[in-house]
Amino acid sequence: MNSQMKQEMDEEAKEKREKFLAMIEAQLPPIVFKNWRGWRDLLPVAPGTIANDDVLHKGPKDFVFFGRVKGYTRESLIAYLRESAVFGIGGAAMKEKFFDRLRTLPPTGSGFHTALMSCVNYGILAGLSEHQIFALIKVSIPSGGARKVQDREISDAIKKAAADIPTYTGNRRTEYVAPPPKPISNGQATRQRMIEASAISDEADLWESSPKRIDWEPAEDTLHFFERMYHPDDLIFIGDRYEAGVIGKTIRTAKDWIEYFRHDGQSAPHICINPLSGELAPTKSGDNMTYRGDLCVKTFKYCLVEFDDLTREDQIRFWTSPAAQKLPIACLVDSGGKSIHAWLRLSGVRSMDDWVKKIKSKLYDQFLIPLGVDAACSNPARLSRLPGHLRDGKYQRILWMNTPVEGR
Repeated sequence: MNSQMKQEMDEEAKEKREKFLAMIEAQLPPIVFKNWRGWRDLLPVAPGTIANDDVLHKGPKDFVFFGRVKGYTRESLIAYLRESAVFGIGGAAMKEKFFDRLRTLPPTGSGFHTALMSCVNYGILAGLSEHQIFALIKVSIPSGGARKVQDREISDAIKKAAADIPTYTGNRRTEYVAPPPKPISNGQATRQRMIEASAISDEADLWESSPKRIDWEPAEDTLHFFERMYHPDDLIFIGDRYEAGVIGKTIRTAKDWIEYFRHDGQSAPHICINPLSGELAPTKSGDNMTYRGDLCVKTFKYCLVEFDDLTREDQIRFWTSPAAQKLPIACLVDSGGKSIHAWLRLSGVRSMDDWVKKIKSKLYDQFLIPLGVDAACSNPARLSRLPGHLRDGKYQRILWMNTPVEGR
């Protein structure tokens, strides 16, 4: 490729980038706060990424604070995007191929649809969102074709690629099979290093980093929680801390609870994290029988992790640290008080003996408890705060989620 051709291609790419940035700028508010609802749909970079650049003094130059929420001026944010040239989160090679295909899209009547599918596939593999791919393709379609390209054609191509490519981040399905963490000798020092390694400390960035977008109201959390965390036939306890387990009342299948709450059923503060068998078993003391004790657990899907001695900001930092993100976190739940409850998804735990050996003895005793986690959380029938319940005027709510609807 001679220098003149390269210069022409660079100028063409620059022109298309400017069209894309102009389209973004036209839809931005004057001040773009990190918790702005339209951020993920429109902007090609997450607030957490900009937060990292802010620490390095490479972020947008002009900003304001409303309380503790940071906002960037529209012009400053566009200038940042122009300089950084960040248009996705996927691999550099896939992004390069995507933009190559974008630059060479033929007019309709000259193999456009085949080229469109190739372009979309690389966009998906690069990790760009459907909104980003659509917008970039829309401004890159050459004029003078045999027909007008309808928005539906682009959208259908994106949906087909998203369904066919399993690595698409918008529909990511994580396999929760993680090696057991190594034992920790100096837990407090390790925890502090983990906290300091995170660039995220506020709820806006935590919300933005959630693999599953939390785009519903807190009052709807219970329905979404059941749909994503449990199989429809799982028997689940919901009730007060000392309320008895009663089949058909406080213990129902997930699908029955969903139906109950859809018809405005009354919520309760607590939920047993693991599905139950529906059979009586001895309590921990052995003095009584119960339907919701540790020996009543049928499926060991989750364990609960909670800190009692960390500030809310440090809890967010801990769970968003690179080391904590290696854990199989399914959900982070605001307790409606000071703490955040982390639900870790388990694999290979089939009995109470497995729980004691793999979870209690290794995960909790050797790893989590040295980090300062509440040791009382280490039983399989542990109660957690139910998302969607109103506690003293504040919702217990989902803050972060990474679990598919299917394959629970």
